[in-house]
Amino acid sequence: MSEDIRNILLIGRTGQGKSSLANTIVNDEKCFEEGGEFNEIFKESDKSLSQTKKIQEEIFNIDRKVNGKVESVKYRIIDTVGIGDTSLSQRTVLVEIAKGCKK
Repeated sequence: MSEDIRNILLIGRTGQGKSSLANTIVNDEKCFEEGGEFNEIFKESDKSLSQTKKIQEEIFNIDRKVNGKVESVKYRIIDTVGIGDTSLSQRTVLVEIAKGCKK
């Protein structure tokens, strides 16, 4: 039996914060509710330069309360290559994004 995982696919222009958003989502519960340390899973840059050359993914759980019952929901966040990345051909960028869509 396959495991139920909800996918979050991040697509956007180069240097617009996809990796930063992915890190914030993955670290949210651990850092803010449990007092844990922020872990940069997806490489980020201070500038508007691409850091992601291939899709990256991370699977994580979020516990939520529904009708008084706590249930754990598993998510896969997929960070893709930025559209407009000048270090890669347009075809390579589209192929990498398509790989993320197949998850």
